[in-house]
Amino acid sequence: MAPRIEGLTARWNALFKDMGSEPIPVDLDNSRRWASAVARGSIFFYETQEVPIGVSDIDWSGRHIAHQEWPAQLNRFFCLRHLVNCHTDDHDLSHARHARLMISDWIKQHDYAADRPMAAGDNTLNLSIRLGQTGGRGWWPAIAEFGCADVFNDTFIEEALRNTAGQLAYLRAHITPKGNWRISQLDTFLTCSLLWPDELGEYREFAVRNLNETFHRQIHADGSHEEHNPSYHGWMCDVFTALWRLAKARPDLGLVLDDERVVRMWDYRLASMAPDGGSWGIHDGGVWTSANTAKSSSFLAQTNVAGMAARRNAVVAAAAASPERWEASAQPSRYFESAGQLYLRAGFDPRDEMLSFDATRWGGGHCHLSRNAITFFSRRMLLCDPGIFNYEVSDPFMSYGKSTPAHNTLHIDFMSQTEADPHVLACDVADDCAVFCSAYEGGYFPGEYSWGWYTGKHPGICARHTRTLLWLRNRFAIVWDVLHCDDAGARAGINWQFPVGPAHCDPATGRGWTAEEQERNILVQRLSGNTHLSTALQCGNYMPKAGWLPKDYMGGHLPAPQLHYQGQMHSRYLSTSFLLLPFDGTTPPALKTEPLRNAKGDAEGATIDWPDGTRDVIIAAGALAAQIGEAPGMETDASLVVITLRDGKPIHTVGYGGMYLEYGGRTLMSKRDTRLWSRNLA
Repeated sequence: MAPRIEGLTARWNALFKDMGSEPIPVDLDNSRRWASAVARGSIFFYETQEVPIGVSDIDWSGRHIAHQEWPAQLNRFFCLRHLVNCHTDDHDLSHARHARLMISDWIKQHDYAADRPMAAGDNTLNLSIRLGQTGGRGWWPAIAEFGCADVFNDTFIEEALRNTAGQLAYLRAHITPKGNWRISQLDTFLTCSLLWPDELGEYREFAVRNLNETFHRQIHADGSHEEHNPSYHGWMCDVFTALWRLAKARPDLGLVLDDERVVRMWDYRLASMAPDGGSWGIHDGGVWTSANTAKSSSFLAQTNVAGMAARRNAVVAAAAASPERWEASAQPSRYFESAGQLYLRAGFDPRDEMLSFDATRWGGGHCHLSRNAITFFSRRMLLCDPGIFNYEVSDPFMSYGKSTPAHNTLHIDFMSQTEADPHVLACDVADDCAVFCSAYEGGYFPGEYSWGWYTGKHPGICARHTRTLLWLRNRFAIVWDVLHCDDAGARAGINWQFPVGPAHCDPATGRGWTAEEQERNILVQRLSGNTHLSTALQCGNYMPKAGWLPKDYMGGHLPAPQLHYQGQMHSRYLSTSFLLLPFDGTTPPALKTEPLRNAKGDAEGATIDWPDGTRDVIIAAGALAAQIGEAPGMETDASLVVITLRDGKPIHTVGYGGMYLEYGGRTLMSKRDTRLWSRNLA
């Protein structure tokens, strides 16, 4: 009789083929680093910190390090993928033996069943990742890929199957009702049932029925996963794409995943990537870093924008729809309504400009209190979202990283927003410009938020922050902020987080800028407002925390300049506007700006005189809630207008929310709808 591992390997190879999976990226040097560590009884925490765990009688509760993620990573067996990579390369059986030693040690110490308690350090997400999934991680895919009957003999296989059956019984009795944990668990049920149809096939129908339900419940019509988190979305996208392909290859399974929603998942995944392929950072994503030099070329081929676009296009080609319907390059800028996130980009080149607006609908604990935050990339990240500082609640930087003052938005006295969803008031995107407006109304609170408000929110202030964004592609952005606050004496603040590096601030002109040599930089300048706001740079402050970016996922952090605008409100209403201007060199261009208001006083902006002799006249009504009406030199029913002048003559205009614009006695726009316009006049 053939060794049982031969059937397992054949079934895994067939499943991998039917899922249409791309080869798993391999960084062989890193895998050798892991294999060497395992041989001396160690593994790596977050890929960096070597932790000695031994080769037998391992403490699977994870008491080696007081960090909630350490026992999770320990119990997920991430080392197996690296051992497989090394064995595939050098055929050294020691890699397989080390894998068996670790699995056997875990089995010796754990005996799960539906009615038995879970061991310290373990949880149901660890369980699902540990056993095996469509993505190729876990015990059974690794054992199948080793294919070593001498190491993974029938006696070991039977022992591992008995233990797996107990773990799955426990998991079915304690399955998570929602979120990415549920998807991971159901992925494991299906994978194990297909790899061992006789021994574990009882879970197949359960997995299929619940995967169908979970896909249609958790994946929105715009393609975003319900947690509204780009980094976790990538994982969900890979899982459901594999299952979608499997459904086409094996229709008898009964999986129901529609083409359009799967393609939309890839649209969101591609749109939320930084132009250079880095993490965009928002919510529980990794902070953007300047290079991925430690990653192999095979890994980057799948994870940079071009590689991700190619993977998306392969999905489009397999979908039952005309490819031209899904042409991403025709609409590089995208608003995802269900997620509440706007991604604006000039194109898909690594040096292209990109900007996002965070009007995220709350998606659970991986979301941050960052409504109306703006993130700006131009050749590098210039206005940063910190992403994850740490998942360990005892680290105060965990709650700081999720707090409102850590993001590029408005706060009141360094307090944070609550989970209330914002209301999008306007969204219009054209090829060369965009207008977006979002209102957050839910109050600000002094409590600390980590995975929850564990010590309470404490007494706060009811307030409404409305932010309007105008983006002119490859030129600049203008931001208007309006705050209505119950406390007329509240202290408001607006923060702009710069990357690590040199920066300057000129309080007299209300502007600050980055000044990195040989890099793209950004100027933030206040243009108008009804309240005095002081201007200062904060870098590496502790009381209150301000001016920090993460260094790693283990709590490491670096001082990074954060530009603060702060002022005492003298009424219950504050308005202000800012220019966001990327530029080359370390000195921002010489600009002359003058505040501008309409006749009624409910619209404001500025004139900007540029070094090339052109002038922009920019004005918008508060929250785009009314027409501008009469303003110096103009009359319009629009709620936002830009007029570019050369030698005093209009050469271009942008407007939103109106049908006509007159300037200097000349009609610049007359139309029969209120959509965004962009028109050359020269």
